[in-house]
Amino acid sequence: MISSTYSENKAFIDKSMYLSDLSNAQRQAVADIAMSQYYEKYSKICQEGQLASCFYILKSGRIRRIKEGLTRGFIEKGEMFEQEVALNEEVVRN
Repeated sequence: MISSTYSENKAFIDKSMYLSDLSNAQRQAVADIAMSQYYEKYSKICQEGQLASCFYILKSGRIRRIKEGLTRGFIEKGEMFEQEVALNEEVVRN
């Protein structure tokens, strides 16, 4: 991982309200494995029914949540999704 990306991810993780209950060492561990990924507008990030292997923290933009072809809400900057993966070995997206 590029150092500037690591520093950016670590700063973002440190500010995340969703990770505020973690110790500094735990947030450091998350930052150590964090990767930045960029998606084009209207790209599919994950699909219902697929096995999930990672979780996401949205650093910028907005994501539309679609289930059964209908918009079910939005994920906003700073929010997490697919976080169940961090707690379980295998999670099927729903």
